[in-house]
Amino acid sequence: MLKRLGFLLLLGFAFAGGALAPDTWRQFIALQASQLQRHAMATWSKYVSTPANADSLVIGTRVATPAIAEGQPIYALQLGEFINGAQADAAMQRYEAAARRLGLPMTTLAVVDSNKDPWTVLAIGQFPSQDAAEQAAPRVQATVGLESTPAIKLPAKPAS
Repeated sequence: MLKRLGFLLLLGFAFAGGALAPDTWRQFIALQASQLQRHAMATWSKYVSTPANADSLVIGTRVATPAIAEGQPIYALQLGEFINGAQADAAMQRYEAAARRLGLPMTTLAVVDSNKDPWTVLAIGQFPSQDAAEQAAPRVQATVGLESTPAIKLPAKPAS
């Protein structure tokens, strides 16, 4: 009870002190506040030149892909695996624009699982190593809208 009373008295004295403060103090505080506001606006304007729009937020930079020598293994990032060909085609169309923005080729692989069921694997990119594929994964994931794109090994280009 005494703590509450003490707190209320403290607030009352603070209010009275502010209300009874000399005009020169109020002018000084107002001047400091306006200078702080101007400084904040000047600092903020250095970092924001134009407002962002939907197009400026899209990741559109290309992913660096070094040339892969013939006969060397090729790695890619798996976008999905589909048992139905129509689903694979729909996914290919959905990711095609993102692949163009990134400058990466899309690959479809026909595979058969241990139960002899045919699957279509959809992959993006061609990387010389698993590490290179994994380094490109965050940018690819952000562009295509997936949370996971595991690195897979593609069949090697035949040597000439």
